[in-house]
Amino acid sequence: MPTRPKSPPDEPDLSTIAGRMRHARLLRGYGLKSLALDAGLSSAAVDHIEKHPAGDVRVGSLLAIARKLDVNPCWLAFHLGEMEPFPRALLSVVEASLR
Repeated sequence: MPTRPKSPPDEPDLSTIAGRMRHARLLRGYGLKSLALDAGLSSAAVDHIEKHPAGDVRVGSLLAIARKLDVNPCWLAFHLGEMEPFPRALLSVVEASLR
């Protein structure tokens, strides 16, 4: 089985949710614990997402993280579109539909 090439040290790995979350988190100046606290998640949950690139992520958790990191949740989840923020009004509608 071929191995996936590693990104150069200066280039973030954006091929997984874990890599995109870590990239955005570091860009925004968040530590794992502070992101978890601000997003209303446990530190263990945020740590698990970053350490398990192929792991399952709840939609609500993903949206909370995207909101706190001020990134497009489609970019965070699927690497679709730009990293830049999703319109807040639309994000609120999506979050409300999950309740």
